[in-house]
Amino acid sequence: MKFILFILTLFISLSVYAQQLTDASKKTDSIENFDNQVRFFGIDYQITSPQAPISESYNLNGIKTTFMSLKADLSYAWYLDKKKQNSILLSKISYSNLKINSIVDDVEMPRISTEIPEYIYKIPTIHDFGLNIIFFQKLKMNWDFTASYNMIVSSDLESFMLKDDFNSVGLFYLQKKLGNFKLGAGSAVYVINKKARAFPLASIAFSNKKINIELLPPLSLDANFRIGKKTFLNFGTELIISGFNLDYGLTKLPRIQNPDYINNSGFDISLALDRQLYQTLRWKIGTGWFYREIEYNSSTVLIDKTVYQDGLFLELSFYSTF
Repeated sequence: MKFILFILTLFISLSVYAQQLTDASKKTDSIENFDNQVRFFGIDYQITSPQAPISESYNLNGIKTTFMSLKADLSYAWYLDKKKQNSILLSKISYSNLKINSIVDDVEMPRISTEIPEYIYKIPTIHDFGLNIIFFQKLKMNWDFTASYNMIVSSDLESFMLKDDFNSVGLFYLQKKLGNFKLGAGSAVYVINKKARAFPLASIAFSNKKINIELLPPLSLDANFRIGKKTFLNFGTELIISGFNLDYGLTKLPRIQNPDYINNSGFDISLALDRQLYQTLRWKIGTGWFYREIEYNSSTVLIDKTVYQDGLFLELSFYSTF
């Protein structure tokens, strides 16, 4: 009970501070809708339904897996040119954990314990710490430029220091406003397990009094529809690409086959109800479907892959905007 009261007090305090920032930003409309679009502080909790993983190497009948994740982030933004107020730098720090629980059927346990390596159903909790820097510049002739860099330190600090265990994601794109639309293009670069993947990025946005849609194919889609004075319906998709070092020390396989790195990729599709509680403080509850591929590597060599393709999830969020 004390923890719940502490969280509520923290949210209200941060919301009041965010409202002060919002009131200050409304003195200018140099950057449209900025105060309504950017998240200042938030906590998200997600849990999935039990899934039957599919392996390319093993019969996983009798294993059910659930994913649980908790995320928290705090952002701060300021104008780089206070006089013109046409450029913004946003910094964000974040923490998240991913807990993967596997339930093994008692009838199948003798077979699983002798035939299936433990790394498939005993993945330790993954802790991530992130730093995200976003730069937005409004240009002439209704053009604007956005660039961001996100570094996620995975597992723990010791792993990061000894193994350079972090994910690095960079984005940049130019947009031009055409009435209610914004169209643009750019690029995205992912560096996972010291391997870079780059691909082109499109940017499409539309907004009016009741609808706000932002599409960054192939990375994400975020669509908000106003259905009341304080209530929105949100539809979103997100591409997941990440990786992390792990030291299992669990499997009975020869050491050369022990995994030392996991790649986690897939995507989410969600539908949520988003409602304002107090000034800039909001809550959101949603459900959706996810697809995941988890690859196990040993010295950069793929040794196995499990697929989770029929996943449903429930997500609850409390957050504040600027």
